[in-house]
Amino acid sequence: AITGSGESENIILALKKAKCLGLKTIVIAKEGSTAIKMADAGIGITSTDQQVLEDVSQAIMHMLVRSVSVKLSNGKQANLFKDIAHRTCKAERTQRYMDELA
Repeated sequence: AITGSGESENIILALKKAKCLGLKTIVIAKEGSTAIKMADAGIGITSTDQQVLEDVSQAIMHMLVRSVSVKLSNGKQANLFKDIAHRTCKAERTQRYMDELA
């Protein structure tokens, strides 16, 4: 599940249903959220700004999709590491900018 706050009712209900069905869950959400606590595996984002949470979640999803794509394309990993570095720097710059505005 991908959720900014990690507290959305539909996400919590989906995670409960997945548990009942014996499915493993992965969540990308705000660090310490209910969804992160319920997940079998989670990537917690430490920000209180909703836009930053959404941007970082999206960047993580792009990296995961890219990683699977690279894996399926016989290991062309050079671009993956550049993408990760670029997106990580962009997320950090976004957070610094939002902190400066606060």
